[in-house]
Amino acid sequence: MIKGILTDMDGTILNSEGKLSPYTKSVLKEVLDNGIKLAVASGRFFPSIHDIFKEFDEEIIYTCNNGTWIENSSRTKVYHKSIFSIDEVKRIFAISKKLTKSGCFVCTPNEAIADQHYPYIEKEFKVSDARLIVVDDLFSIDEEITKITICVLEDINALSKSFKEELGDDYVVVISGDVWLDIIKKGASKANAFPILHDELGIKAEEMLIFGDYDNDIPMLKMSPNSFAMAD
Repeated sequence: MIKGILTDMDGTILNSEGKLSPYTKSVLKEVLDNGIKLAVASGRFFPSIHDIFKEFDEEIIYTCNNGTWIENSSRTKVYHKSIFSIDEVKRIFAISKKLTKSGCFVCTPNEAIADQHYPYIEKEFKVSDARLIVVDDLFSIDEEITKITICVLEDINALSKSFKEELGDDYVVVISGDVWLDIIKKGASKANAFPILHDELGIKAEEMLIFGDYDNDIPMLKMSPNSFAMAD
């Protein structure tokens, strides 16, 4: 018997416009009405996820920023957070400037913050209704930084390899889309939603359905025998 669903968003349950189709909405409503718990996992920010799912009455678990921030939809409980120090941000930005001319920015649970305007990134953000804030001094912001992202203009696989060589085992470098390269703290991943469903809600692995479509979904797809990857 299925008691929980953990699913990726873009490329999985969202259509090409980044929205839930009427059919998918009807399926999710039936799922929630029948008491099945829903957790959605994405590289998106909390507000962007909530804009899509706020019409549903039941509590949903939002796994934001590739598993670095997990919170319920009513914002009454943060289950997990993985935070960078400013010194870590400085180090990774220095490495980024050495390796690429692609735009680099930090992410909080709610938004992206950069130290200069990147029109091509702002264009990409329109797809997910996210916003990029530009500040004069990125290293003095008083925000919880959950991940560092590069919007890649070159070969993303080669750049990912270069970052992994520079950072070693201290961080995880994840390709989370055609142009998105995320750097997150070691131990953070979309799979972090699994223990919430399993330990806190008592849902066994075999009682879950898990859906994904990209490299950053692999850790959570490994969590249940009932896991499904989208076809190309």
